[in-house]
Amino acid sequence: MDKLITDQNVKDIFDNIRNLALCGLMFGASGYYVKHSASSDLREYEILVAIFLFFVGVFLAWLNITHGMEKLKNSPIPN
Repeated sequence: MDKLITDQNVKDIFDNIRNLALCGLMFGASGYYVKHSASSDLREYEILVAIFLFFVGVFLAWLNITHGMEKLKNSPIPN
């Protein structure tokens, strides 16, 4: 158990969680743009920004999960 709980492993776990939280912020910003664009003169522009933020969030979440799974596969945790 001691070799599993190292500074680097704990740092990697918290980095992964922080990155997922940042993806959640991207999704939240996307939803904010959609919700608050109804009364704006720039509605089309804000919808495009919301779509862009959503897909950036999806890409970053996919990248983070893929990287985390690769690190987990290469970790000393027994299968």
